[in-house]
Amino acid sequence: MLSRLRSRKSEGFVEPSTPGDPGAETLAFLLAQGLPTTPRYYALAHASLADRSSIEAHSVAEAMHATGRLSLEAAEAILARISPAPPAAAELQAAEEHERLRHQTLHLADLAATATAATNQFGRDLSAGLSDLESDGRSVLALVSSMVERTRSTEQQLAAAVQQIEQLRDEVAEARNDAMRDELTGLLNRRGILDHLAGLGGHAVRTLAICDIDKFKAINDGHGHEVGDRVLKVVAAALAQGCAPHLVGRWGGEEFIVLLDEPDPARAAEIVDDVREELSRRTLRVRETGKSLGTVTFSAGLSAFAGAPLDPALRIADALLYQAKLSGRNKVLIELPPAARAA
Repeated sequence: MLSRLRSRKSEGFVEPSTPGDPGAETLAFLLAQGLPTTPRYYALAHASLADRSSIEAHSVAEAMHATGRLSLEAAEAILARISPAPPAAAELQAAEEHERLRHQTLHLADLAATATAATNQFGRDLSAGLSDLESDGRSVLALVSSMVERTRSTEQQLAAAVQQIEQLRDEVAEARNDAMRDELTGLLNRRGILDHLAGLGGHAVRTLAICDIDKFKAINDGHGHEVGDRVLKVVAAALAQGCAPHLVGRWGGEEFIVLLDEPDPARAAEIVDDVREELSRRTLRVRETGKSLGTVTFSAGLSAFAGAPLDPALRIADALLYQAKLSGRNKVLIELPPAARAA
């Protein structure tokens, strides 16, 4: 079957070799796009073909809008956005963090044991000194001097142990913070955002926004990943500054999440749109060559979130983002509450 499908592949969606056979249609699509026929890509293709109204279908259509093809990079970006990290990778990361914390805990226990041993030894030395004073009548001055020296030594050991414990505690806090932040932008990463939401219980967030840089793939392809990384940092800084004090995080790829504690949905949209408008007025240039990047913009979809589960809010915001992309990009769309829609 694969040989027949390969012979029939074209630039766009492919007619299946067996009409009405979803599996053949899915394989034909993957082969036409030059994508691997592995389970991850098969699942994406199958979902996009089986339900044309699904997020997968919208995302694939948007990625293919300009060139008529779905590149490997675009497929990976879609999978990263709509699929959680593979369980094996998540378990491996959790295991590594557990092992690091285990070693830090053992180190802490060792420090505590050292401090305890030093204190116990001082007590034994003090008792021995008192016994010596009673038994042989040695010089009181010499005995007191010895006890003072032992006291000083014990205090130094305890101080060193306390300092190491404080340092270890700082390292644990720093390691946890690093795991929650995006290395490139310094914003919270996906894991940090989810952890933040779990801590809030959803009560302090009224509106959720997904922002996606427009034509980012063209920037990467035309100027290289280093310039693309700089653009990500510029957009991240613009969102963080313009949306403050609301939380901004990097959701993955060229997507950012804004969690707004703003009861008025229209005002929440204005905050994000002000950032979009300010960014669209700027002209970026490549530092090394002076070549203009033109205007860098983003599109956004906003959804009400207060007290609601995260997944439905994400799906609504993502669907609105898709509509913003299809209707010309560089715009912000929001889901209005029923009362506002009725008015």
